[in-house]
Amino acid sequence: MDMNFKMNFPYVMSLMQSPVDGGDYRNFRMHLWLQPPYRQPGLIKYLAGPEIGGGNFMSDTMPEDKAAELRKIDLKSLYQEE
Repeated sequence: MDMNFKMNFPYVMSLMQSPVDGGDYRNFRMHLWLQPPYRQPGLIKYLAGPEIGGGNFMSDTMPEDKAAELRKIDLKSLYQEE
């Protein structure tokens, strides 16, 4: 997130694992959510009624668009010697 927005970009990371009630969850996949408190750099995301009432965190962007944005980040630059 920091490299994408070129600033320290805080986020809440949530991990969801399969239930532990003894059921058959072989098809369950672990989920990792990154939920930033900003809509974009410098613009805080305030929760709206549906988010508070429904217990979820909505985004006004499409996941595919965000995935494409993150794929453009040059991660190799993190490991280059100065």
